[in-house]
Amino acid sequence: MKTLKPNSAAPESILIVGASSYLAGFFLEAARPELTVRAVSHSEIEQIDPATVKILVNFACDQAYHQNPYDPAIDFDAKLISRFKGLGIHYIFLSSRKVYVPQKNTRESDPLSNDNFYGQNKIITEALVCKDFPNDHTILRIGNIIGPGMKPHTFIGQAIRTLAAQKQIILDVNGNTPRDFLPVTDFATALIRIINTLPKGTFNIGAGHGTPVGKIAKWLVTGYGEGEVVCSSDQMKDAFYLNIDKLTDKIGAIGTPKNIETTCMDIGWRLKHE
Repeated sequence: MKTLKPNSAAPESILIVGASSYLAGFFLEAARPELTVRAVSHSEIEQIDPATVKILVNFACDQAYHQNPYDPAIDFDAKLISRFKGLGIHYIFLSSRKVYVPQKNTRESDPLSNDNFYGQNKIITEALVCKDFPNDHTILRIGNIIGPGMKPHTFIGQAIRTLAAQKQIILDVNGNTPRDFLPVTDFATALIRIINTLPKGTFNIGAGHGTPVGKIAKWLVTGYGEGEVVCSSDQMKDAFYLNIDKLTDKIGAIGTPKNIETTCMDIGWRLKHE
């Protein structure tokens, strides 16, 4: 368990679960100068006195939740909801754009999807959050996060693996396919503002516009310093971007297109030099 206490001696009331996760690491680093938070692993949750918590954000997720039909046993959020409901806590739930049918300019009111287990499971957990924290919840449907050190199953993770091994990034879609890519540092900054304002309801969080996957790949290659981008298909698969107007009306602008380019080039540079 670790605590960030920049300027306050007051008891920590913001609880971060899943402190070792990818997103939590960047959030905790960004939050250090601004927020007093308590960060724990999901296995340490029994040590927490619920009466000391005012805001809860869970980053932990069982891998089985990504790959299998819904089961409360693999839903870390369901366990947290059961423990912390009814106590006046504000629950910030990290959902996913996978709850939607992929399309451009997706709004929170658009149709939900049932074609992947991860999206289905997020929809079920969203409903639990709404039921047990009816007036005190923020649901964030997250687009594609990009940053250094991403796992191999992600678009960026696959791209840098083949770039390092073969000096190629091989795209299995048309390079003009737009997708919503949000730098992890911009996500962390936005989450700080969300915690400070606690907007209630369901919100998309992403770049708010599509960036062609071919551009992403070229920026990675430029940062790496060598290599090429190869498209093995002309199909425009999984083209999407999120409409984020509802959230930006509450917390202001999220990132810039230039940040996406800079982040990709930094990922490529790190691949070559670290």
